[in-house]
Amino acid sequence: MTTVATPIDTLQHRRSQPGDATMESVLPSAVALSIAVADFDGDAVSRILADLGLSELQALSILLAAHVNLDRPLTIDLPDPVTPDRVVTRAVNLAAEMFCVSPGDLTGDARQRPALDGRAVAMAALRLCGMSSPSVGQAFGRDHSTVLYAQSRVGENSRLRALSQRIAMQCGWDRENVEETA
Repeated sequence: MTTVATPIDTLQHRRSQPGDATMESVLPSAVALSIAVADFDGDAVSRILADLGLSELQALSILLAAHVNLDRPLTIDLPDPVTPDRVVTRAVNLAAEMFCVSPGDLTGDARQRPALDGRAVAMAALRLCGMSSPSVGQAFGRDHSTVLYAQSRVGENSRLRALSQRIAMQCGWDRENVEETA
């Protein structure tokens, strides 16, 4: 009769070796790692893994592998891809809400101050997100020079600038990886 070592048997064997991590020693890390992964907290995952030594990483791998159900297919729900159209829609909707106007007022011909400011803020936010002036102008049915003027207006007004940055951040703008264009 042939015996096959299971991950738990291997871990039990490793327990007897001095200096090696045991299931008990990596269990808190395994729990913390599971929570960090479930919360999509990449920084916490990095911190937890960085604090573990080689033998602890091996024990953690064995511990986690022992809990994998091989009969169940692995499925991952990925978020919908971020497309420029989705970013434009989100920015327009957020700006419309902030300025108490309809999204159609921002993309249309409305000339009231709230619509003008909301449109300028949405345009500046999209530029912060890395979209080109011609792309932003096209999304609003306007020329790229209108986008440049909107950026200028928003850049000169601290309140509008703060709103455009807030919208940009809610649309996925990463201050450290995208140059400010306003």
